[in-house]
Amino acid sequence: MSKTNCVNCGSAKDIGQIVCPFCGTAYFDMADVDLDGRTPCILRLKMPGTNNLFLMKAIPYMANITFKPETIDISSFSDVGTYPRYIVSRVDREVTLEFVGVD
Repeated sequence: MSKTNCVNCGSAKDIGQIVCPFCGTAYFDMADVDLDGRTPCILRLKMPGTNNLFLMKAIPYMANITFKPETIDISSFSDVGTYPRYIVSRVDREVTLEFVGVD
C-alpha cells in the first residue's frame, strides 16, 4: 500500500483513495482523459441537492486555462536603485472543461 500526503491538509493518505479521509478533499485524476476532443469518455455526475447520478457519453474539451499571478510591489523596501521590484505572492489558476454529449 503506497502512501502520499494530501495537498490540502498534509495528512497521509493512500494513493488510490479518491477522497482524503481527514479533510475530505476530493482527488480527480484526469490524466487519461483526451482533452483534444477526439476520444469520448463516460461522464458520471451526482446531481446537486440529490443523490441521483447523471451518466452520459461525451467528448471532453479543454476550453480555457488561465494563470494569473498576484504580485506585491516591494520597491520601497529595497535600496537597489529605482527599478520596480515585485514578488509573486500567489498564482490564481482556472481551468474550464466542456463536455459535449454524443450518441
